[in-house]
Amino acid sequence: MGTLHVRPILDMRRDGAAKMRAIAEEAAALVRRYRGAYSGEHGDGLCRGEWIRWQFGPKIDDAFRAIKQRLDPGNLFNPGKIVDAPKMDDARLFRFPPTYRTIPLTPVLDWSAWDVQNDPVTEATTAPGTGGDSTGGLAKAVEMCNNNGHCRKFDAGTMCPSYRVTRDEQHLTRGRANTLRLALSGQLEGEALDGEAVKAALELCVSCKGCKRDCPTGVDMARMKIEATAAYKRRHGHTLRDRLIAHLPRYARTASALPWLFNLRDRIPALARISERMLGFAAARSLPRWRRDTVWREAPRYGLVDSAQALAAPKAVVLWVDTFNGHFETENARDAVRVLQAAGYAVHVPGLQGDPLCCGRTCTATGMPDRARVGGGAGGRTRAFRRTRRRSSAWSRRACCRCATRRW
Repeated sequence: MGTLHVRPILDMRRDGAAKMRAIAEEAAALVRRYRGAYSGEHGDGLCRGEWIRWQFGPKIDDAFRAIKQRLDPGNLFNPGKIVDAPKMDDARLFRFPPTYRTIPLTPVLDWSAWDVQNDPVTEATTAPGTGGDSTGGLAKAVEMCNNNGHCRKFDAGTMCPSYRVTRDEQHLTRGRANTLRLALSGQLEGEALDGEAVKAALELCVSCKGCKRDCPTGVDMARMKIEATAAYKRRHGHTLRDRLIAHLPRYARTASALPWLFNLRDRIPALARISERMLGFAAARSLPRWRRDTVWREAPRYGLVDSAQALAAPKAVVLWVDTFNGHFETENARDAVRVLQAAGYAVHVPGLQGDPLCCGRTCTATGMPDRARVGGGAGGRTRAFRRTRRRSSAWSRRACCRCATRRW
C-alpha cells in the first residue's frame, strides 16, 4: 500500500484540461486493474468526486446520496463534493480556465525572469521575457502562488505576520496573491492593480520578505507591493506623508542640526494630534528622535579611511551606513566600525561628503521606484559601488543591503 504524488506540468489555459483527464482515466484503469482505491489522502473533493460512483458502485453511491439528503436537505454542507460532484475538467471550477487572460500592463520593476515558458517534459525554460505575459512577467510571478496554504501555519517560520494578527484571509500571502491575480485578469469589477481592493489587501504587508523564504513557491509579496503601490500612487497621487517618508535621506542632515525643533512633535501633545490628522502618524506613537551626534558629524573620530586608502590597504572593508542608523541610532554604526577595526580592517564609509547615499528604500515604500533609481543619491551610490567593488562590503541594515544590491 502506498501513495503516489504526481505533479505533471499542465497549463490549464491551453490544453491542460484534456491532458489532465487523459492522465486520470489511464490512472483509473490501472487502479481498477490492480483492485486499488482511486482516492486521495486528503479526500476526493472536486478532483476525484466524479469517480466515487465508478469506485464504489451505483448501490453504495445511491446510499451516499440518500444519507446526504436526509442529513442535509438544504445541501448547505460542502455541496458538490462526493455526492453529485462535477466533472474534474469542468472549466467553471478552474482558477485558470481556457478563457483566462491578463490585462496589458507595463510594470515599473523587472519581472522578466518570470516571463518564461516551461517545457512540460524537460522542464527547461525559455529566455526571460519570452513567455508572452502581457504584464511583463508580473502576472506569472503572482501565479507562482498555488494556494497550498503554507502561509496559514503558525507553528514555524515568519509568514505571514499581518495574518497572524488579523486572522483575515485578505491579509494572507495567499489572499493577497489571489487579489492580485484577479486584478491582473480584470476580474475585480473593473478595478486593476491601481484599485482600492489591491490597496486594502496589501496595506498591512510589512514587507518582511518572510513569504519569499517560507513559501514553497517563493512568492515575493514585498516586491509585488512595490509594484502595486507605484500603480496606485501613479493614479491617485502622492500625499504629503509619502513625500516626507520618501525624502527623509535628503533632509535628515538638516533636521539633525536642529534636533530640538524636529523633536517638538513628541513633546507637545497638540503637535502629535495634528500630525495624526494631517500625516497619519499615530499620536500615541513616538517618532524616531533626532540627534546631533550623527555618523556624518562623528566620523572624524572613528579613524576611517577614504576610498583610495581602502583600495590600497591589504585588509579593508566598505561599511554602508543607512539613514536610520546614521541619524537615529548612531551607536550601531559606531560599534560596527569598532568591531571591524578590532578585526584588523581598514574601514571606509561612503557618502560622508556631498549628497547622502541611499538605497532607495524610502522611495520604493511610498510608490516612487523611479525616483529611487535616479534620485536619493543614486548617482553617488553607483559611483561609490564602482570605486569600491574590489573590496568587501558590510551593511548596517539588511533591508538596505537587499534594496541596493538586488533591486537596482
